[in-house]
Amino acid sequence: MGEYLERLRQAVDGHKNYPYAARTRGQQGTVLLAFRLDGEGDLTEEPRVLSSSGYPRLDAAAVAAVKGSSPFVPPPDAAKPWEFRVPVQFVVR
Repeated sequence: MGEYLERLRQAVDGHKNYPYAARTRGQQGTVLLAFRLDGEGDLTEEPRVLSSSGYPRLDAAAVAAVKGSSPFVPPPDAAKPWEFRVPVQFVVR
């Protein structure tokens, strides 16, 4: 399961867009999201913020990254729905 979670994280990171206004203000943090996938890798409901970055703009960007990543690679056991928790990190570099 760890390999699959890493693939999910990479997919979300690939669709992450660090908002310009947040980056220029030095806003950074990690958003912990929960989302459910069906057996084919499609989102079954809106991603939920479990732990906020402290910045609504970053939280919204993290949710958008998950939505933009769907459909995901199907979960290992396609017979049941899955809930995943993925951190999305925003760091000013």
